[in-house]
Amino acid sequence: MPLPKRSDIQPIEIQDGAGNQRTANVTAANELNTLTSAQPGVDIGDVTINNAAGASAVNVQDGGNSLTVDQTTHDNLNLNANLQIANIDVPGGAGAVTANVPRATLASDDPAVIALQAIDDWDETDRAKVNLIAGQVGIVGGTGVDAVNAPRVSLATNIPLPAGTNEIGSVGIKKYTAPTSGELAGSVSAVQMPSITCSMVNFKAVLSNAGNVYIGISGVTVVDGTTDTTTGFELGPGDETGFIPVDNLNRFYRISNNAGDDLTYLTY
Repeated sequence: MPLPKRSDIQPIEIQDGAGNQRTANVTAANELNTLTSAQPGVDIGDVTINNAAGASAVNVQDGGNSLTVDQTTHDNLNLNANLQIANIDVPGGAGAVTANVPRATLASDDPAVIALQAIDDWDETDRAKVNLIAGQVGIVGGTGVDAVNAPRVSLATNIPLPAGTNEIGSVGIKKYTAPTSGELAGSVSAVQMPSITCSMVNFKAVLSNAGNVYIGISGVTVVDGTTDTTTGFELGPGDETGFIPVDNLNRFYRISNNAGDDLTYLTY
């Protein structure tokens, strides 16, 4: 039988799932060219896009719908996308926390998680353990002068000093460079001592006094044989108090049995 001429070959009619007639021509071996018209909503099955030559990208329009591309592995497959939270681009780099900064969760084996758990476990029975490091900014150690990073130490008022036999060593005594002395005339009424700044004072009754001199506070009185809280410290002729720590002589008052019972003092 003679072979048909190419002009005698008729297109093959194909009917789709919606009952529409389609035509197809066989143009080469194992190749079927399907001529169709756009039919929105009609499922034409799986379509393989052949771009073996790789001359340019294949333009696929989805009409605003979603398009799924199956890709198992491909080294050159990159996806450029703008991450958004609430339709706002996610910022990158360092900066302040905002509503569109993603939340992050640390992995359970992250070293930071272990450290945070240790901090969380601190309580009254297991407080933070800190080693003070001498020589660092936080604290200084050893002997030296006072500094902002030298810790203060206070002795508890309810704990006595421990007993011991060690000697304290040399203790400096303040040396007063301007001692003063003088005589105060006797008075049968309470009189305040003069204002003289000092650290210590020693009172002594004049040896030739006929009576006594009494030293006390404001309103001091002489001995009268009754119980009171105003009678002064009695100094007979030639008696002295010994040195008394005081900042000013005028802290004391005096009174005598007789107007001629005088008093002397020495301060430093």
